[in-house]
Amino acid sequence: MKSWKSYALSVLLLWAGGANAQIDVGSDGSDGAFEPISNTVVDLSLAGTGPGSGVYDAAEWAVVFNYTSVTIPAGVTVTFKHHPSGAPVVWLASGDVTITGAVTLDGEGDTGAAARAPIGGPGGFRGGRAFLSLESEGAGGHGPGGGSYSTANLHHGVGGSYGTLGGLVTTEMTYGNEKIVPLIGGSGGAAGRTNAARGSGAGGGAILIAANNTITLTGTLRADGGGTRTCCGGFFSGGGSGGGLRLVADVITGGGALLARGGAGVGAGGKGRIRVEGNTIALTHPGDPAYTQDFPDVPPMIFPPAASAMVTVTMLTIGGVDVAIPVDPSASFDFPSQDVNVDTVDPVTVHVSATDVPLDWVVEVRAVAKSGDAVTVVADALAGTEASSATTALITLPRGFTAIQARAAAPLP
Repeated sequence: MKSWKSYALSVLLLWAGGANAQIDVGSDGSDGAFEPISNTVVDLSLAGTGPGSGVYDAAEWAVVFNYTSVTIPAGVTVTFKHHPSGAPVVWLASGDVTITGAVTLDGEGDTGAAARAPIGGPGGFRGGRAFLSLESEGAGGHGPGGGSYSTANLHHGVGGSYGTLGGLVTTEMTYGNEKIVPLIGGSGGAAGRTNAARGSGAGGGAILIAANNTITLTGTLRADGGGTRTCCGGFFSGGGSGGGLRLVADVITGGGALLARGGAGVGAGGKGRIRVEGNTIALTHPGDPAYTQDFPDVPPMIFPPAASAMVTVTMLTIGGVDVAIPVDPSASFDFPSQDVNVDTVDPVTVHVSATDVPLDWVVEVRAVAKSGDAVTVVADALAGTEASSATTALITLPRGFTAIQARAAAPLP
């Protein structure tokens, strides 16, 4: 089971006219120069195995590369193989980053009648697996904006949300902030609930590219949500939402494209988020969605500050027995790689800890099944202080593999 960390960050943006200032993104150059000469798949699961492989930072949930420079020539596309945690990607460069080719972190699209969920880009979340039969149901999308799987919407699957709402969404499910701190990708769409459906789309991934000097983008940086079929008069699944793209450098320039679009579907995926922070910004492409911009912080903010709102699922009480959630759960849907065994059909108690979360915020716990309906419950009111509080939620888990995620949001006015 997945103890999914949900962050909320309130940031005051101070606009100031000012001269360019050299920045330091913190790269120690230990991974050398990244200069692929042909299409390259970066295997994030190799993090920590040697120079060039990056390091997995479990506390920040990111695979971090410390480059001296990055040069991706025309005609070369860089893609990624997942780290077991599903973490997003951070490129820190002590020199320049030049992308003339393409860097792609798309979510997986329609998997047809496969009995598995489509996979998100690094830092993005799974889509719902396809409906196969009444005995082998489809599923909802994963992530904080995951699309719902239900008999509503004429059995169509709901799109995943992120920066904007996914198609057919009836409640507010956007998340994150314009700075994309913490770094997080898109959410999955839901399968359609009929034998005419196919697999949904997964959420686009997330990447932070930060350089001391110049980022030149004349190619493409893309984290689109996965799409699904929308033709032929059937009942079809939802698209995944676009992911997160963040650029930080002294100078950011070029005519390339920044894309974090939602995947196609009857319930199309919502758009992701794009952020550009530079002392000089000279990009000709507006971004899709349009990027927000600012000067870099001093020093540049790479990871969330210590005092950032966070909720974490820490423990389950199963039949009166407390079972701790692993510190770095994988949310694997494969036996025997599951994080926790739940050997009961009775409700279980989900324990959630919160730091720097206002006590009037509402915590929801959502259990997303590999096959079947998701279950969402509102937890009890937070108890403690804003700096450190806790709550519980009683929930009946679906049968089979289930991922649990927690989300905190300000109460509606």
